[in-house]
Amino acid sequence: MLANRYLVKMIDKNLGVAVMLIVWYENQCADLLSDDKMYILVNNIPTRHLQSELTAIIVTIKNKVVNKILTNSQSEILVFYGIPKVHKNLWKLYPIVLCHSWITTKAAKILDAHLVSHVNRYSWVINSTQDFITAIEELPDNILSTNNISLVSADGKGFYMNVDIDTMARCIEAILRGLLKHNQDEFLMMNEAVIILKYLNKNNYLVTNDGYQYHQKSGLAMGGPASGTIANLYLAFEEKAMFWNASPQMLFYRRYVNDIFMIFHASKPEVNRILAGISYGPLKLSLEVCNFKIMFLDTTMTKAAQLWNRLVTSLHQKARNTHSYVPWSSAHPGSMKTAWVEADMICRKMIYFNELVYNEALMVFIKQLVGGGYPRHVLAMLERDVTKHTHSSLLYPSGQDSSSAPLIIPAYYDNILYNVSTRQLERLLQPTVNDMQ
Repeated sequence: MLANRYLVKMIDKNLGVAVMLIVWYENQCADLLSDDKMYILVNNIPTRHLQSELTAIIVTIKNKVVNKILTNSQSEILVFYGIPKVHKNLWKLYPIVLCHSWITTKAAKILDAHLVSHVNRYSWVINSTQDFITAIEELPDNILSTNNISLVSADGKGFYMNVDIDTMARCIEAILRGLLKHNQDEFLMMNEAVIILKYLNKNNYLVTNDGYQYHQKSGLAMGGPASGTIANLYLAFEEKAMFWNASPQMLFYRRYVNDIFMIFHASKPEVNRILAGISYGPLKLSLEVCNFKIMFLDTTMTKAAQLWNRLVTSLHQKARNTHSYVPWSSAHPGSMKTAWVEADMICRKMIYFNELVYNEALMVFIKQLVGGGYPRHVLAMLERDVTKHTHSSLLYPSGQDSSSAPLIIPAYYDNILYNVSTRQLERLLQPTVNDMQ
């Protein structure tokens, strides 16, 4: 492939892989980085200066655990690359920056852990499909009882990249002042969180595969540990002000990051007029307005004739989804492969309102897995386990122990991981590896 100047990359939204000309990929990356409002070419990245800035911040932080975590920050420069977006008619690249080992990474993880719980204070911001389906099924009967109802799905374009850093920082600071000023239980003080936020936003540097170095002077780093939470809070701040002047014709509103679903008691022209007068900060909305059927996230919603006062939900998949599942012959542990299959079955059970339609969709899913080598008896066992759950029990689980440990603990919650020297570990394990060989 390389000899013929082709490149193979994973596709956005996990739709499979794409084969492209290397020259096309390089030109797309160059086009993204040529935006002088977003990026500026630099001769060198001021690593020492950034480390000195972080050291000065560490001195001011009172929490000793946070202080120690930040002291051990790494300095591996961020790498820029693009993910192909092929579910649109015109292929393009989505800019991503690897932020796992940069000077600001641990500070970003600390800030994210500090802010993420506050996103839940905004009831219209959802965290999952389960949240959305639950909200849809709790809609009052009278909302959909009229013919003059419009279902609206809105997609925010380029939010991470177009947000003004200074405006966003002021909004987040206002939120922190309102929420955290008198809260002594937080592991970051309000002023400490604001200082870290400003430090993160002005120090996004990156390097391309061919060695060119850039400073991202606008927007949030796509791939930054705190970018999603910061964007969520910033837009929630804008929305809170918007709701004061919202039209009474807006009956329902939910948002997942930059994807928005609304229900209006208005015609399509009226909806367009209402939304034209609403400001979402830097977010430019692409609207789809329908009366009968609409898609949002991985859900299709339909106003069924026999259930005139509610929306019937089913699974939505992109038209170009190749259904590329991990084959049974892969080296992954069997427990891992069965776990994700069961999770996918449960997801379908939760989304499909109609049991008959769910069963039909499940048969299609099982057929695809059998084609990938999955044993029928294993799939039958998983299907029996999932059948024990009802649609309602998945949406409204009871008896959960909130104190139980999560399946995976993020590294920034486990301070031991920050003190492990991988090179020392490699030297210690080398004799064992040699014996095995």
